[in-house]
Amino acid sequence: MTTRGRAVLGWLRGLTATADAEDVSAVVADQVKRGEFVAARRTASRGLRRNPDYLDLRDQLIGVLDYLGEGDAAFSLCLENAEVRAADFAARRDRRVRRRSLKPHQRVFVAGFFYSGSGAVVEYLEDFHNAMKWTRGGELRLIKGPGGMADMARRCRENGGLCKQDLVDHYLNIVGGKVRIVPPRTYDKWKRANTIHRRLMADDSAYGFLRVALSAFLKTAQRLEAGDQVNEARLERRFRRVMERGLDYAATDAAVEMLVVDQAVPAHWLRLARYAPPSRFVVVHRDPRDQFSEAKPVLERPGWKATTASEFAARYRRRREQATRMIPKLERDLGHEVLELSFEEFVAEHSSTAAKLHDFLDFPGSGRPPPEERKFRPELSRANVGKHKDLLPQEEVDVLKVELPEYLNSLADPR
Repeated sequence: MTTRGRAVLGWLRGLTATADAEDVSAVVADQVKRGEFVAARRTASRGLRRNPDYLDLRDQLIGVLDYLGEGDAAFSLCLENAEVRAADFAARRDRRVRRRSLKPHQRVFVAGFFYSGSGAVVEYLEDFHNAMKWTRGGELRLIKGPGGMADMARRCRENGGLCKQDLVDHYLNIVGGKVRIVPPRTYDKWKRANTIHRRLMADDSAYGFLRVALSAFLKTAQRLEAGDQVNEARLERRFRRVMERGLDYAATDAAVEMLVVDQAVPAHWLRLARYAPPSRFVVVHRDPRDQFSEAKPVLERPGWKATTASEFAARYRRRREQATRMIPKLERDLGHEVLELSFEEFVAEHSSTAAKLHDFLDFPGSGRPPPEERKFRPELSRANVGKHKDLLPQEEVDVLKVELPEYLNSLADPR
């Protein structure tokens, strides 16, 4: 433990009045990292007696209580902190600026198939001066992440309603406070959600969005306490309103005309689009040979599941076919509009493909920086077309060619 940590613990034992809340928070984080959860609970509790308004420390205590299985205590503290945080975010906003309602074409959800190249479309759109990638800190996990909207709806459906633990998980998803102990450099869905949502908590353009999410959490939690249980359909409608109002606030507070929502709904989980208000969806697919060449080393890292070329081909086909079946339902039942784009064509035949994208979006974008300052530069992205020839052994390429012939793109063929 650091010298500062020992000094803070000494203060806690003596209950002197000179402790700094951030120092206490650092000690709690250190204790959690070492697996000393009972000590972390004691440290956080004592620290809050001296600093009751330090919200981050209260969230740390919620995470520790949750990890220790003290669900009732964690739930009560979630209710307190959600109410205070929602009021705090409301106060931080410039309330002279009224929320504007986005039209569907101003909400652009970009959906990829895991290394299918959707980031190129995101970068292209966010280069426009009145557009913004949302969230600025990474892929929003409020819909697809553990403890997120889809997870809550699933639990509600499978268990006939929600319980306090479900609401604790939902709160911890929003604030990025779930305690997870996994080996270093191991991918974990909760840890990823924590990272992105903690960045979101510090983003001044997200204050309105977060207030809406926390207010909805409070409404659901308070009704649960009162014995008024929600069903899946009701929950789905509530979450859809959260996303609609939250994105309105995000665009208003950032003073932009278009939000580019990156992978909040992945292309292989298009069913999750039911939690989004009517929007434009851009689904980006890619030649399976190039996609596998980039996905393969990632899937071999800790926390992922390594896959063979044949296994990847089966999953690729299943996901593409699922998306094909789902798209008409999204348009018919949910009011979304969907455009499918080829990554290869977007970078190698950029002008014509970008024009198609503009037409689809009723494009509200305006102005871009000089070419050398843009995030997306098609001439550089073309290096990612056909890269499998240098990254995959020929036997794996042959497997993909045999099993997925209709999905191969001639632009990715070796030259």
